[in-house]
Amino acid sequence: MEITNTKIRQIFNKKGCLKAIVSLTFDNIFALHDVKIIEGGGKLFIAMPSRRREVAGKITFCDVAHPTDNPFRIYLESIVISEYIRYTAATSESLAQDAERYAKEDLKNVG
Repeated sequence: MEITNTKIRQIFNKKGCLKAIVSLTFDNIFALHDVKIIEGGGKLFIAMPSRRREVAGKITFCDVAHPTDNPFRIYLESIVISEYIRYTAATSESLAQDAERYAKEDLKNVG
């Protein structure tokens, strides 16, 4: 099974643990939404989509879908986190270029 598309759906710039929500497509035929990128323990990891359940008055969360073996989980996590890093680096570079351009335009207007 191959990940054929990775889409960063939402980025969270707050200082919280949740960094992004991602959608994945496998073999161009199966989509998985709401994969979360979380920062904890000094590293990034993924959390699979989950559903809230209440059993005997106790609230738990159960994965809706998840890898069944560790090598696939490692593969999945490496692809998702690499895409997140690439996306945030490109976005940061773009924002930096915009800020520089606007600063130059402001200087032209002052002088």
